[in-house]
Amino acid sequence: MVWGIYASFLLALMVAGFLVLNAFAGTVTAYLASDLGVTFTQIGSTTDTDTDLTGSTYPIGQVSAESFEIRHTLARSASVTTTGPTFTRWTLRAEPAANLSTRIQWPLLFSDEINIDGGTEEYMVPETELNRIKTWHSSKEVLTAQEGTTSYPVIVSDYDWQPTHQSSNKHGWNGTMFVDLKVVS
Repeated sequence: MVWGIYASFLLALMVAGFLVLNAFAGTVTAYLASDLGVTFTQIGSTTDTDTDLTGSTYPIGQVSAESFEIRHTLARSASVTTTGPTFTRWTLRAEPAANLSTRIQWPLLFSDEINIDGGTEEYMVPETELNRIKTWHSSKEVLTAQEGTTSYPVIVSDYDWQPTHQSSNKHGWNGTMFVDLKVVS
């Protein structure tokens, strides 16, 4: 059976709740393959000779994959051939892995009048720039962010507008927008 547990760490396979009708004699062996692999690795085996088997847990360690496949082999005992292992359920326990990504936060100063290089005046409409960033945030468009000579494909994951004072024409606000960028791969 294939389970698509996206980007998870597999912690343990708990084979539990064996159904025992009479004296159970035999072996249950569990195997694991990950990411649709063709190689199955044995992760545990339980043998019972005549007692009721209530369940076994096979620790797997941290296996990271997008999908897992479990196979069970049920074998009767060589000495008791009238009954064999039967189980009613098994549980695959996994912990979703954190989505590791690089995040960048840029403080952008928006003002209707900006003095660049000590003499050049530049003009902008802060509201236009705010709306552009809000649009990028809602559309999740992949943009290119550049810091020095390094560039990254990013999306705008969040933003926070902090108005500081009214614009010179009193029709809008100047201030700082903190833009959170998430690097995408």
